Formats: sequence, C-alpha cells, structure tokens
Amino acid sequence: MRTFTNSGRRYRFFTDPGHGWLEVPRPEVVASGANISAYSYYDPVTDMAYLEEDGDVWAWLKATGRDWSSLSVMEVDSSMPRRLAVYGPEAIAQLRVQAVSDLGYGR
Repeated sequence: MRTFTNSGRRYRFFTDPGHGWLEVPRPEVVASGANISAYSYYDPVTDMAYLEEDGDVWAWLKATGRDWSSLSVMEVDSSMPRRLAVYGPEAIAQLRVQAVSDLGYGR
C-alpha cells in the first residue's frame, strides 16, 4: 500500500494487475457533472463510485477543476471494484431500490 500525500480529502485508489479505480463518493461524481462510462463501478451499500483510471478519473478531475497532484490518495492493492455493479444511471437507480428492499423497507 502506498500513500500519496497532498492536501485535501483522502481518496483510495484500488489497483490490481490489470487496472485501477479511484473511490469517490457518488454525490461528488454526480455534482461534478462528469460523464462516467460503464468501465467504472458503483457500490450501493457505501454509495461510492469507483472511477476507471484511464478515462473516468480524468473526466471527473477535469469537471471538478482538479488535477491528480491536488488529491491525497492512498493506494490499495485490491480488485474489489470488479465485483460491483457497473456505474450508470440505470444501475444506480436499480441498486438503490434493491438496497432499500434488502433492508426491509417498504414491506
């Protein structure tokens, strides 16, 4: 695990031998207005987005007026994001309904 220390909020960057994803709270992604592809993932339990390193991270950074060096990033060696649902408006809406249902609300 490597930690890149810069000022500001700390983000986790998940990496495996083939790829990487920056963990960002979904509300931050939505508020940025960045166009996020289906190569990123979403966890409805934690409400975190996992932005794909080659395009989506850069789209989010550009939309927020940041650059990589402005972030405080902790690197985590894990392919955990690959087990999550694909990021997208339909998937997020569907997963929120499923998460509420799993918690027993609306019964």
